[in-house]
Amino acid sequence: MFVLFPRESLPTEVVAILGVALLLVTGLLPYAAALEVLSNPAPWTIAAMFLVMGALVRTNSLVAFTKLADRAARYSPALGLGLMIGFVVLASAVVSNTPVIVVMIPVFVQLAKTLEMPASKLLIPLYYAAILGGTLTLIASLRIPWLWPLYPS
Repeated sequence: MFVLFPRESLPTEVVAILGVALLLVTGLLPYAAALEVLSNPAPWTIAAMFLVMGALVRTNSLVAFTKLADRAARYSPALGLGLMIGFVVLASAVVSNTPVIVVMIPVFVQLAKTLEMPASKLLIPLYYAAILGGTLTLIASLRIPWLWPLYPS
């Protein structure tokens, strides 16, 4: 898995499923531990997010937004990336980070193809931009000491 993930020769989900299947078959991952992980709602939430992302791509719901990003990147790669990063920061300031990242992954993958670079070079900045946007709401909600009399107790 450590070799196949960075090489990107197979889709990520195929590598992950093959890796888990291999670990289960060899006994390195006990069945009880795997069952315990699968009873946790977090992996199912992530799987659902991948389904939503796949649906957005297959239904062409992001075509207009992707074309806008593509056109901006062809005109000026820095401008295109800046606009997309700016959108992610603003969107994740008002919406949870995970859906923003899930919706923007196909856009950033297409942007990477346009700029002829590996998608991984843009997906990490996407993640960081979402984190930065999330901190905007935290900063806005800080309790400033000189305003304490205004806060309800």
